[in-house]
Amino acid sequence: MDKKGDNLRGSTQIMGKFYHSLSIFFDIYQNILLWNIIYSKKMTATKILTHNEDSKLNS
Repeated sequence: MDKKGDNLRGSTQIMGKFYHSLSIFFDIYQNILLWNIIYSKKMTATKILTHNEDSKLNS
């Protein structure tokens, strides 16, 4: 094998590993982001419900 081919394959593997870890990182990031969005929507719904209950009690 010539040296140039080996170097090219080596750098391709490094880039492959880099993009693989990057995609894993983005998967985790998206899952956390999605969970936060769902959780904040639930919290907002809970606040609205408790507010409605409070206003019913006060009237």
